[in-house]
Amino acid sequence: MTYLEAADWLMRLQGEKVPQAEVDGWLEWSHADPHNLDTFDRMQSLYAELRTVADATRRDFLRLAGGDGAATQRLRRLEQTALWLQRLYEEAGDDGVVEAWLEWCQADPLNQKAFDELAVVWDVSGLIPTRAHPGRQ
Repeated sequence: MTYLEAADWLMRLQGEKVPQAEVDGWLEWSHADPHNLDTFDRMQSLYAELRTVADATRRDFLRLAGGDGAATQRLRRLEQTALWLQRLYEEAGDDGVVEAWLEWCQADPLNQKAFDELAVVWDVSGLIPTRAHPGRQ
């Protein structure tokens, strides 16, 4: 359960304007058990490593995870988000890619939310330059 909680906190703390109540809640959680902070750090490292996994491997993982649960849907959305970030970086300046990305973002509000969350993580990690994200400076 602690890994799921750590993953949940990792996603909740993304973004430029994390509410103080979220930060306070995370601090309370991280101090509630001596293993929580260590688990959170491990989850951050794992998250960074998973972003470097080959596309085919990510797709295989999601296929094996199967199911229609919310967690599986979130994983699939994050996988799609990672692919968009990669495409926008590799094909920077391609208006067709930007148009397709905008259509994907507009198709479901959760797509844009997932993109914003993951883009912040990638920006902070330094793995993807900020210029790769449309509308981000």
